[in-house]
Formats: sequence, structure tokens, C-alpha cells
Amino acid sequence: MTKTQSISGFLLVGVMTLLISACASQEGPARTAMDGVNAAMSAAQEDARKYVPEKYNEVLKQVNALKLAFNRRDFEDVIAGAPAAVAAAQGLVPAAAAGKVEYMKVMETDWAALTAAVPA
Repeated sequence: MTKTQSISGFLLVGVMTLLISACASQEGPARTAMDGVNAAMSAAQEDARKYVPEKYNEVLKQVNALKLAFNRRDFEDVIAGAPAAVAAAQGLVPAAAAGKVEYMKVMETDWAALTAAVPA
């Protein structure tokens, strides 16, 4: 082995070590970001799935894209995209509440019409 090959080998090992440590240093913040995204989705999903399914599916696509990025170890993408995903998931809560109110109004109207149609 020549001196140039030896130096190249050491440089390659050094660069690989640097890349691995850089990825590892972002894994913790990315995991924390994903925990926040998952918590926001958990808080919203039951009613959102029922009363605003279109909005829920949009946010779910965003969250799934972040999960894929995390699994690919694209931690920078996860850290960058998590705040928007959390905000979108948190936005599902008032949207679902409004959808539930609207649903209850429709049900009350339908119930009133049904009880009026049934003979006493």
C-alpha cells in the first residue's frame, strides 16, 4: 500500500465518521419533532376522521411523508417539516369541532322532521 492510498483510506474513514456523527446528532431532535407530530395527530384524529375527513387525509399525508423521511434518515427534512405538520394537526381540532356542530344541527333537523312524520 502506498502512502497516498493510506492517506486516502484514512480520509474516507474520517469523512464517513463525520457523516455518521452528523446524522446521529440530528436523530434526537428529529425524533422529538416526530413525537410532537404524533401527539398532535393523536389528539385530533378521532373527531377529525369522522367530521372533517378531507382535511384529516391531507394532514395524514403530510405526517406520513415525515415518517418516510424519518425512516430514510432525512432528519433535516423531518426537523424542517414538523412545525407545519403540528400546526396542521392542531388545526384539525377546531375544524372537527365545527364539523361536529354542523353535523349535530343536521341531525336535529332530520330528527325533528322524522318525529313530525311519525303519527303519535
